[in-house]
Amino acid sequence: DATEEERWKINAQLNDVKGKELERSVNLAKSANHAKNIFISNIVLDILPRINTVVECTDKIWDKIGKNKSIEEEIKTTKKAEEHLLNLVNNLRELAIVENGNLNLAEHPTDLTGASKKIATLIEDFAKEKGVKIEYWEEIYNPYIYQDLIHTTDVVFNIAQNAVKYTPKGGTVKLGIRQTPGNNKNECNIEFICEDNGIGISK
Repeated sequence: DATEEERWKINAQLNDVKGKELERSVNLAKSANHAKNIFISNIVLDILPRINTVVECTDKIWDKIGKNKSIEEEIKTTKKAEEHLLNLVNNLRELAIVENGNLNLAEHPTDLTGASKKIATLIEDFAKEKGVKIEYWEEIYNPYIYQDLIHTTDVVFNIAQNAVKYTPKGGTVKLGIRQTPGNNKNECNIEFICEDNGIGISK
């Protein structure tokens, strides 16, 4: 009847409006995400050359300082700050790459112990400021493996840094790496182990 037909027309119009609103919301979200990725990319492009300039300059100074211990300590502090800045910029770049669906793993031969010791060294200053002790250990029979060093290091570094962040003064963070045989002679299993006596997290 006429009433039912009117009701059908009204429902159809409402569904049409809802569909257009949904489409508009999706387009706005896409635009916002695209704008964010452009913003992050621009930050990286703007900051990275300046960091590289600082790195080059401190490297040259490092080569020329000789036995001047005062300058040597200042340069060491600067080099550590450089590494933190580079990590920050690389993380921003990775975020943009991941959200654009363009992440690729790049596996290369790597000295596993060198990479893990570097992480322990990077968080030592942060730990000292908080009065937290860092203990590093390793059980490795062959340190040379193929891995994507940047992504692996980022994950382990963030875990270790959070452990220090949430461990109170006087606490201890134990960072270790263990290697066990894999399914065949060309494979192995690697465990990164981080223990602390901080506040913990819920199950």
